[in-house]
Amino acid sequence: MGEIMTTEELTKLLTRYHQGTCTEAEKLLIESLHLYSRPAGEKADANTQLKDDIWQDIEGTLQLSQKNRWHRWYAVAAAILLIIGLGIWYQQQWAPISPQQQFVDIPSGGNRATLTMNDGRKIELDSTHTGIVIHASTVCYTNNGTAIAHAPSTASAVSYHELVTPNGGQYQVILPDSTQVWLNAASTLRFPNEFTADAREVEVSGEAYFEIAPDKNRPFRVKTKAQTIQVLGTAFNVHAYSDEPQERTTLVNGKIKIESNAFSSIIQPGHCATITEQGGAIQAVDTDDEVAWKSGYISFNEQTLENIMRQISRWYDVHITYQGVDPSLRFGGRVSRYAHVSEVLRRLELTEQVRFKIEERRIIVTKY
Repeated sequence: MGEIMTTEELTKLLTRYHQGTCTEAEKLLIESLHLYSRPAGEKADANTQLKDDIWQDIEGTLQLSQKNRWHRWYAVAAAILLIIGLGIWYQQQWAPISPQQQFVDIPSGGNRATLTMNDGRKIELDSTHTGIVIHASTVCYTNNGTAIAHAPSTASAVSYHELVTPNGGQYQVILPDSTQVWLNAASTLRFPNEFTADAREVEVSGEAYFEIAPDKNRPFRVKTKAQTIQVLGTAFNVHAYSDEPQERTTLVNGKIKIESNAFSSIIQPGHCATITEQGGAIQAVDTDDEVAWKSGYISFNEQTLENIMRQISRWYDVHITYQGVDPSLRFGGRVSRYAHVSEVLRRLELTEQVRFKIEERRIIVTKY
C-alpha cells in the first residue's frame, strides 16, 4: 500500500484541483472521493451524508481560500478523508487496469452532428468545431465566419432545418433569434430557418440545454413528445429521450410554463418538472447536477445503475448487458465526461458494488 497523504499534501491537491492544474490521475482521485453507492430504497446512512457534507464544505472552503479566508473545517474535512482511506484511493488511481481494458478501450464522445437543411441536403458537421450559427440564408460555424451552407429561397413563410447528434455526439447551435441550444448525445432539434414575427417554436427529442434570447413580443416554445414549454427569456434543460420512462425539464433561471395532457404548471428556478403518462410533478433539484453534461461531467446523484449506464451507453456509443446485478442499485458522484470509458467504469468499481467487462462495443455489468 502506498503512503498515506498528509493533511498539507491533501490541501495542496484540493487547491490544484480547483485551479485546474492537477494531473488527470489526481483529478480522478479527488472526484472519486465523492463516489458512493447504496441499495435501492435505502436512505443515505450517516457515513454517506458525512461524505456529502465534507465534499460540499471542501468546495465552499476552497472558494474562501481564494480570498485568504481559511476555515477550520478544511482541516477537519481533510482529516476525516484520511481516516476513510485516502491512501487506498490514492494507490488505486495508479493501479494497473485489467488486460481487457488495457487492449480494448473506448474514447469519449465528441463534437459530431448531422444538419439536414430545409431542402433535404445533409451536412456532416466538422468535429473540430463546437457549433453552428443559423441565419435566414446561410449557416456558419460558430468559430469561423465562412458560410458552410446556403438556405434556398422558399415560397412558404417558414421552412425547417434539423440538427441530429448520434450516440457519442454533441453540438451547439445559435438560432436566428440568437437563442443558444446545446444538444446532448442521441438528440434531435427541429427548428425554422427564421422565426415568424409573432412566435418562436422548436421541437426536441433527447436532451438539450437552452439559453433563450429575451423577446417579450415573441414567446419561445419548446415541444417534446409529451409536453410544451413556454418561456420569454430564461435558461433550462430538457431531458426527453424516447427510451426513458419520463421527461424532465429543469429551470436554471427565469420562468417557464409546462403543459402536457394531464399537467400544467409554472416552474420556478431550481426546480424540475417530471412528466409521465400518469401526470406530472415538481421538485427542487440541484441544477448543477441536471446540467452537468453541458459542463463536461457525468453526474449521477442518487441515480439508479440503469440510468447511469444509459448515459454511458449514449455518450460512448456502447451496448449494456447486465449479469446477476441489480440495475436499481443507486449511486452518487460525478466523473469527467471526457475520460475513456475504462476510467469511468473503474471509478464506479471503487464503490465495490459492481464490476465491468468491455467486449468491443459492449459493456457487461456484474456484481462485485
